[in-house]
Amino acid sequence: MQMDQQPTKRKKGKNTVRDSGDEMEVDEEEARVRQDEDDSKTFPIELELIYDEKFSSESNDEILRQIIPRLIKAMKPRVHLLYKQRGTLDKDNHCLHQNNRLNEKKACRVKGAKSLFDKNDEKLRIMIEKNF
Repeated sequence: MQMDQQPTKRKKGKNTVRDSGDEMEVDEEEARVRQDEDDSKTFPIELELIYDEKFSSESNDEILRQIIPRLIKAMKPRVHLLYKQRGTLDKDNHCLHQNNRLNEKKACRVKGAKSLFDKNDEKLRIMIEKNF
C-alpha cells in the first residue's frame, strides 16, 4: 500500500520552502505575507502616501520629505569593512613605498657625492666652485 507523500515545509533563510520530491519551491504566499508584515513594522501608518490625491500634492510632499531620509538610512550598508577591504591599505602602502623610493634616491646621491669627495675627484671641485 502506497501513501501519497505530501510536501513538507521548512525554513530556509527568511522564506518557507516546500520540499516536493526533487525540486524546492518557495512558498510565495507566505513570503508575501511576511514582507507585508515587515513593511508595516517599518513605516508608521501616517507616512503612507494618499493615493486619492496627486503625487505632488502638499500632503504627499510632506510625507515624502519624512520617508526619503528613512529610506536612505535603511539602504546604507550595515557592513563594517576591514581595513584591508576598504582599500586604504593599498593607499597607505603606495605612500610608504613612494617615500622609500625617494629616500633611496637621496641615499644614492649622498653616497655618490661622498665617494667623489673621498677620491678627491675633479668633478666634485667643479661642482663646489659653481655652487659656492
